[in-house]
Amino acid sequence: MENGARPLVVAGFARGAGPWVVEHLLRGTAWSRVEALDGEPASAGALAVAHGGGGQGAAAPDAADVPALPDLPALAVLAVPSDEVAGYAARLAGVLPPGSGVVVVTAGSMASLAAVTAVEPSWQVCGLHMLFDIYRTGPQGQTCYVVERTNPLGQWVAALVERAGGVVKSGPAAVHDETMALVQALPHRMLTAFVDEVLRSDVHLEDELWAARTPLFEALLSLGVGVLDTRRENSLAAAQELPTTPAVRAGYDAALARFDAAADAHATADHLGVVRDALTGAAYDSLRRVGANAVAAVQAKRAELALHRRTGALIGLRTVTDAGSLRVGRVVGIEPNTVTLEELLVGPPGRAALLDGPGVRNARRLGVAGRVHRTTFALGHVTLLEPTALQAELDAWLGIIHRDVRLLVPESVSGLGVLAAVAQLPQVRDAAHVDDVVRVGQRSVVLRIGIRADRDLEATVESVRAYVAGVYRWPAGVALAHEAAGDAATGPTDAPAQARVHFLGPRGSFSEVAAGSVEQLVAARPRALVAEPSFDAVLAGVAAGGLGVLPVSSSASGLVWRAVEALLAAPPAADGGPTAGGMIDVAVRFDAYGRPGTFLEDLRGAVVLSHPQAIAQCGAFIRRWGLRPVPVSSTARGLEILADPGLAVVDGLADVPGVAGVLDGEPAVALGVQDRGANLGLVTLEREVDDLPGSITRFLVVGPAGTFGAAPGGARPTLRSVWVGSGLRAGALAATGTEARFDELLSDGEGRFLLVTSGPGPGGIAGTGLAAGGEPFAERARLLGEIPWSPRTPVVRPG
Repeated sequence: MENGARPLVVAGFARGAGPWVVEHLLRGTAWSRVEALDGEPASAGALAVAHGGGGQGAAAPDAADVPALPDLPALAVLAVPSDEVAGYAARLAGVLPPGSGVVVVTAGSMASLAAVTAVEPSWQVCGLHMLFDIYRTGPQGQTCYVVERTNPLGQWVAALVERAGGVVKSGPAAVHDETMALVQALPHRMLTAFVDEVLRSDVHLEDELWAARTPLFEALLSLGVGVLDTRRENSLAAAQELPTTPAVRAGYDAALARFDAAADAHATADHLGVVRDALTGAAYDSLRRVGANAVAAVQAKRAELALHRRTGALIGLRTVTDAGSLRVGRVVGIEPNTVTLEELLVGPPGRAALLDGPGVRNARRLGVAGRVHRTTFALGHVTLLEPTALQAELDAWLGIIHRDVRLLVPESVSGLGVLAAVAQLPQVRDAAHVDDVVRVGQRSVVLRIGIRADRDLEATVESVRAYVAGVYRWPAGVALAHEAAGDAATGPTDAPAQARVHFLGPRGSFSEVAAGSVEQLVAARPRALVAEPSFDAVLAGVAAGGLGVLPVSSSASGLVWRAVEALLAAPPAADGGPTAGGMIDVAVRFDAYGRPGTFLEDLRGAVVLSHPQAIAQCGAFIRRWGLRPVPVSSTARGLEILADPGLAVVDGLADVPGVAGVLDGEPAVALGVQDRGANLGLVTLEREVDDLPGSITRFLVVGPAGTFGAAPGGARPTLRSVWVGSGLRAGALAATGTEARFDELLSDGEGRFLLVTSGPGPGGIAGTGLAAGGEPFAERARLLGEIPWSPRTPVVRPG
């Protein structure tokens, strides 16, 4: 709000409270002109804040928030020491019209306001006294004493204080001075005398007194030293010169005499009781808590540093002499006046590393040189960063290491969608889409993610993989319910036959992964998994009453003909042969494993152990790291040998080139099925190292006749007939008819096939079931039953 054509005259910009009043209370006000009585150049910047509401680096409040100035022809602000008020008031007589307003900013109100009124009785006068350290804080939440608030000028000043977020206390000048004699003059006298006595004592301040200080001593001495600040000399002197101060000093001397008399009479406790009884219960409790909090605040920094020393947590410090510095490390020493930090942060902002845990290796990756060192800081010269502030600083200081991560997701999920999901993870920086390709129902997405240099790169990559796997998933498969669930299994050998799931061994293979999914699919009780040496052995276990899983097709290599041959050779269902109950899809993925504490960078040229097929499928990875392949009987056995090198001797591999070094403890790598190394104490060095990621192996779930019933949960799935056979005639499927139906036919060069169909199927091949033209569909075929069928589309869970 405009204040009309009224001028503002100010004295005291270059010292004391003048700049503070203009900056915090007069900001946003507007005047016809602004004049500085003292005319000091230092006042120009502060005057600009008031005049027109501007000021460099400060945004003026909305003019609507500025209280309207009372109907006064002009305003003056005197922010000068009490003994100079009369002189400045005399100078005002030449520039300030009668009836103007004068705000006196001083600690002594009665004499100061009287001196102004004596110059011009028509001036409207009020006093303003800030009851806090104006050199440390603004008015927000702080108390300002407005003297003579009853007149319009005092009310306007009070409104300015409240607008700035301050708290107003008001009263007449006499009450103000009497109050200040107790709340300012008396504490100043006490603290100054306390510091004087401490400094005059024969006991050394730093070596003895400060080292052995109590919390109360530390709080009082700190407050006393604050009273000695040269910037507060004028206000301290003004408080001591208040007309009511002599009476307060006399009362304090009498109180000391009473205390001394009680002490001399060994009645100190009784005297304390008398003083305590003068307080009401509520006041006593409240003031005691305030005092305890004040003393605790003095020691808060040291207490927090001591806690961090005990826990070993990382902390961040800033020094008061260099606000742009950042010191990060662990507290290793606390003394009364100092803290010793083991500094771990090395390198410039944006490329720094922490020489701690995984940060040591990451520093080498960033090419950052440095060493851990210890630095001792004075407690008063450092500021402890809050945890959130420390993390924000580390984000700005630490370098970023980029890793390409390959993620397998359903085909229908876009690579950019995966990028959006990963980019919002707190452990990821600067995520970017590199490439994606679709292979047989799966999308292989490559993202380049930035990882902060204090993080474990491998663990971070694994957390990203786990997150993506949790957000996007495929159905593992579908199956009918198991009618003969049997008893809960306790082990593969002592479990009843109907409580076993047989799979083609060895353990640790993808077949075991499929077998482990059977329990959920068929809604059965926990089952024992039994590894078998051959397909025939799997089907023998089925004939004995158990369940079996057989791989029937691979997206990478096609039909698994040995499984088809075994199914064709098995007895009919009526004689204990297998019937189909469901289908399980398993993503084929090979991971590279190592012993704990090893990294791929350390394993270049090392031995790699695995099954020959896995070695062949991971050729690019092996060549990239210059690994020396050593074939073993299975991927699972390779993991076991890596965990226990002595097994290489059992398997007769001791003389194989390179194995002797493994026996002696040299680093080595093993290739195996995903997530199969942890139970052997191995760590994953790299995920999905196979040359063609994203392939799927499809497993058929089989059981004896009568094993499978209704779908779990009352579901009514789409059913498809499953056939296997041999001697497939070329073009037979196309010749069977043109009616609408679903057919999926997979065959090999020898005429063996797997057919999943919604139609009648080949029927009695070489009997009544003939294709169009009267020619047989195939030489031999067998219906395994009907299974639930779902298209290989993803089930997507919200992230």
